[in-house]
Amino acid sequence: ATVNGRSVGTFGKVNAFSMHPLKPLNVWGDGGMVVTDDDEAAEFLRLYHNHGLRHRDHVQIWGVNNRLQPIQAVIATRLLDRINEETEIRIRNARRLDTGLSDLGNVLRVTRRPAGYREVYQLYQCSANRRADLLAFLIARGVEAKVHYPIPIHLQAAAKELGYKRGSFPVCERQADAILTLPAHQFVTIDQIDYMSEVIHEFYAKPVVSVRKVC
Repeated sequence: ATVNGRSVGTFGKVNAFSMHPLKPLNVWGDGGMVVTDDDEAAEFLRLYHNHGLRHRDHVQIWGVNNRLQPIQAVIATRLLDRINEETEIRIRNARRLDTGLSDLGNVLRVTRRPAGYREVYQLYQCSANRRADLLAFLIARGVEAKVHYPIPIHLQAAAKELGYKRGSFPVCERQADAILTLPAHQFVTIDQIDYMSEVIHEFYAKPVVSVRKVC
């Protein structure tokens, strides 16, 4: 991913990357990495991630156990060799979905793509009317659609003491109620992308049937 031609990971002093299995650069389990071009920060991080140990028996600072398993480091290093190729496939799939769904603006909205941003589409997300019905329809047709992050962070139990409630962040809440994830990763083919578009168009072409209680 880049912003105005500049790669992510080059902004600020320290940058962190997740290597969760769903990320474009992933490992066989879970992991992450921190990158920096600051020598002082790098020295601190080398100590901090390994209990603060300077040597085997000498604790220089209080640290944590955040060591990446060697096998995971090997996997990530090998994946780096093909990350650009896989990213291009993700971008191709996302752009084709954008095009295929662009005429559904009244009922399904694709994410706005700011100029100067090159996204890698860790998730392809759109906002859909009647999301629950569409999700069920897609799954029934064999499309592995999902809803990621349906509960805004201010409505999570952990944030209860902050005193926020539904209505505190209406834009965020509207997005959480409508957001839908479609598969567009590097293992999805063009034919499958087109099939998804067709299924979504089929769903919204059907008349909405409402049931009214009359007695």
